[in-house]
Amino acid sequence: MKTTPIKEYPIQLLTPHLQRIPFFKELMENAPEQYDTLLHYSYLTEPEKDEVIISKGERDPWMYFVLKGKLVVYPESTLSPHQSVNYILPGEIVGALALIKNEPRGATVTNDSSSRSTMLLGIHFSAFGELTNFRQLNMRTKLELLKMVTDHTRWKIEQYRSMFPTNPLGKRLNSLDIFRGKKNSIAELRSLHHEARQLGEMLAEWNTAFQYTRKYQNDGSLSAKLY
Repeated sequence: MKTTPIKEYPIQLLTPHLQRIPFFKELMENAPEQYDTLLHYSYLTEPEKDEVIISKGERDPWMYFVLKGKLVVYPESTLSPHQSVNYILPGEIVGALALIKNEPRGATVTNDSSSRSTMLLGIHFSAFGELTNFRQLNMRTKLELLKMVTDHTRWKIEQYRSMFPTNPLGKRLNSLDIFRGKKNSIAELRSLHHEARQLGEMLAEWNTAFQYTRKYQNDGSLSAKLY
């Protein structure tokens, strides 16, 4: 895996990639000091085809934004094609949920074999720090990061729900508490952090269920029993 320190990569080539991601675009325009802080904790990596980026069960402090290319998600360490359950596309984030939950990685993620060129921005999670410590990242930046993670995870779960509308897992999404307190507050930050943890657990369950469905389909079994 080729890695490049941010300071060694031409800024004129990096900026267009990051401007396509609303989270970074907002920081560039309205909080450049926060943008610079995140880049201080970042590096660029260009994985080889099929190279493992994240391994299930392991712990490491990095989350990744896909700048170009495509990643593949496997609920287990098995990397056979019919065991994959999802893709991570440009503009999306991967690896944040395990760090937010302070747990080992819940899935294995690899570079897609069909990607001609993949580039990731890795950010060390120590930039985030303790939830209510704003020495490096202020509350607004943390709120926006957590909103991005929860929105992205909800979207992945909604995709599963549309594919399998009768699965009982679908009802759990409606049971999440809706924050009705003061916006841009510590209370909202704690609520989003809690929601991200819950959504991460739901997504892991969906990934596992979908993996078994694909396995049974490939084995010629009746997967309809699961859904």
